[in-house]
Amino acid sequence: MHGPDRTLGNSRFNTNGAEWETRRDLTKGSINSRSSAKRSEDLRDIQTLRFTACDTTPEAVQRALMLASSEIFFAALNCEVAVDGLHRLFEHARHYVKRLQYCSWNPCSASDSRALIEEADQLACEFEAEVQKSSELGALMVTFRERAGALHDFNPLDELMMNFFAGLETTAATLDLPSTAWVSIPGLSNACTTRSMRAEASLTSIASFRKRCAIFRRSRSS
Repeated sequence: MHGPDRTLGNSRFNTNGAEWETRRDLTKGSINSRSSAKRSEDLRDIQTLRFTACDTTPEAVQRALMLASSEIFFAALNCEVAVDGLHRLFEHARHYVKRLQYCSWNPCSASDSRALIEEADQLACEFEAEVQKSSELGALMVTFRERAGALHDFNPLDELMMNFFAGLETTAATLDLPSTAWVSIPGLSNACTTRSMRAEASLTSIASFRKRCAIFRRSRSS
């Protein structure tokens, strides 16, 4: 049975030394092969396309940013992928990984460990199903396996899945703060839309801040 840190397989995020270097180089080559100007152009085009038809509600902005981030991740690997299904999978995986992380810090029961492993298997199957929809990702899996050489217990799907989850988690964590959402959208050119989004984000943040202050005051007085 895998420990909590290995439940989603081995990847660059839970290995060290020469093995880590090999796993890092699987994606490093693809990303570094694109010029900085080309990456900036791709990022701008993807964001602009996502926000062209985006509503100004925080939920719509968050979804558009997450979908754009997913596309940017795969574009960095020279793959064009339909990301809607992967976005839904990420939302599921994000909550799962948080529980997994908790269990890596705190002892959990045998039944909880089995449940985590079963859910990891389900996530892996769902991710594989999404990857199989893209011929470009299929080709990338072949490339990963070739580059990995004789690396022990290597699974290209595990490697891609954990890179994808880790690559999007920073974006997701940032977007949990409503006041930061609007500053992450350099592709927006409509001034009225931008002002509307800023105002709504500011009001949401103020309300949230006041609520936290009230909770803090009550805890201090109790």
